Amino acid sequence: ATLGIQSDKLMAAVAQRLLTPGLLATFDAQSTATIAWAFATLDIRHAALMGAIADFVVQPGVLDPFVAQDISMMVWAFGRCQIQSPALIESITNRMLVL
Repeated sequence: ATLGIQSDKLMAAVAQRLLTPGLLATFDAQSTATIAWAFATLDIRHAALMGAIADFVVQPGVLDPFVAQDISMMVWAFGRCQIQSPALIESITNRMLVL
């Protein structure tokens, strides 16, 4: 994404793989945020993937290791993709209050 090189076919395959049940749970906070950021940076609005990321990070304790940079990347990515997730915003707000 940083290089601005985009392959819709590649990103569709990456998204499909990331939607494998349980796979997102294997990523750390930075990796999770970077996935969302990469899709948003490339202007790929993959609603199913972003929804899965939102559903994953709102689970109890998942946001605990997220630092300010991870959170800002997530908020930016969801805003850029115009994906609304009230549960995600609430969870992020609660996490920000303890940073």
